[in-house]
Amino acid sequence: MKGRDIFFAYLEHNGVPFLFGNPGTTELPLVDGCNDHPAVRYVMALHEDIAVAMAMGYARASGRVGVVNLHVAPGLGHGMGNLYNAFRAGTPLIVTAGQQHTRLVVHDPILTADLAAMARPFTKWSYDVRFVEELPTVMQRAFKEATTAPTGPVFISLPMDVLLETVNFDPPVAASTIASTIADPKAVAHAARVLADATHPMIVAGDGVGLSCAWPEVVAIAERLGAPVYTEQYSTIWNFPSDHPHFAGPMPNQAVAMRQRFEGVDVALLAGFTAQAPVARFDEKGSLIPPSVQIVVISRSDPRLPLPRRRVQGRLVEIRSPDLASSVPRVTPVSRNSCWCREVSRHQHEFHRLGGETVPTPQARWTSIVCSRPGPTPTPQIRVPDISSSACT
Repeated sequence: MKGRDIFFAYLEHNGVPFLFGNPGTTELPLVDGCNDHPAVRYVMALHEDIAVAMAMGYARASGRVGVVNLHVAPGLGHGMGNLYNAFRAGTPLIVTAGQQHTRLVVHDPILTADLAAMARPFTKWSYDVRFVEELPTVMQRAFKEATTAPTGPVFISLPMDVLLETVNFDPPVAASTIASTIADPKAVAHAARVLADATHPMIVAGDGVGLSCAWPEVVAIAERLGAPVYTEQYSTIWNFPSDHPHFAGPMPNQAVAMRQRFEGVDVALLAGFTAQAPVARFDEKGSLIPPSVQIVVISRSDPRLPLPRRRVQGRLVEIRSPDLASSVPRVTPVSRNSCWCREVSRHQHEFHRLGGETVPTPQARWTSIVCSRPGPTPTPQIRVPDISSSACT
């Protein structure tokens, strides 16, 4: 057994059938190792950034870890664009790169660099393997880091001599399973009370919703509150059904327009929100969310949010948990004196009456409901598709 066999054993144990890459000389031990491990197929790309994209696509489509192998410093540099995308999207990847012989690195050979330092800004964990005895621990931690919320890419630098070194011990092959966490029932009850007492609530659904298959839960909360639902700008997955009457469209990516969406809002529910400052242009005029807005956050990890002074709850953990949805009492226009509650009821009735006929777009519908802009807004017409109410089947 050689060091590379430990690498392949962990891929096989975790059900990873593909190794994407664009190889060079330092990656030959892994390419050749695929012959001894036919359960793992090498898929070659013509550019490293494409190889990372292929691994990202596989990970997103399969729900498993994508594994990609790049070629030392230049190859890692070529793949940095999509490594950044994977980091922002929370895509579970194990990114590896071949490294020069450990006894040669001190001489700064061609193509080498501090690979772990290069990848560290856009990975959850980055490590340069130096001894074959480290490989079992490194591989187990790599899979654990990549798949534990918040999920994301990790990087491993693999020197040629470590991959080809004979193993004189029986390496353990194991996978760490992280149990799901639940929110404190008191925190859920408190958040439900804040939402139920809101006069003009709003919901922003981020990638955490789509990745958790939590459409039904967010729909239930929106319908109980009578609240508009915006989706997070620059999202990487669809986070709310676009044909639902409560859908208000994506949150604008400009500071002025984003603040306008929060005008008149007293409580905002940020569900699975991932970006701290989701704007392309900032006007230096203060917080993106006005300090007057109370915020309830649902997140499986520490939220990275543009938080004002009045945050009600910072972490409710499981987005797909039905506890919050069932704890929020269903409101009616009588119990809440809100213009959009009355309008939602009317538009829902119209929506169901027309069925698949031509109806105004949800964005236009909500623009007319939330009276933040003076004057009537044109309502473009579309044909509403017949799709499931859930993103996951």
